[in-house]
Amino acid sequence: MSDWSGLEVRLMAPGPGRCPDCAGVHEPGEPHDIGSLYYQMKFRQQHGCGPTRWDAAAHCEPAVQAAWAEQTTGEGEAGMT
Repeated sequence: MSDWSGLEVRLMAPGPGRCPDCAGVHEPGEPHDIGSLYYQMKFRQQHGCGPTRWDAAAHCEPAVQAAWAEQTTGEGEAGMT
């Protein structure tokens, strides 16, 4: 389904100890779980589009962002789209 207009989706809050943005289990300074359906749906509701790898790491320190880019693409920051 590519047309989300008119569709209302309600997300339940993540459980205790889980990230409130992606429902994953990670340290606050680590990237969100880009594969999490919760994260994808919440991000789409807030921004009107799906998240990118860059979005998942946007709240992280620059060194973490660089490591994340290298780990996920092998291309460094240029590959974080």
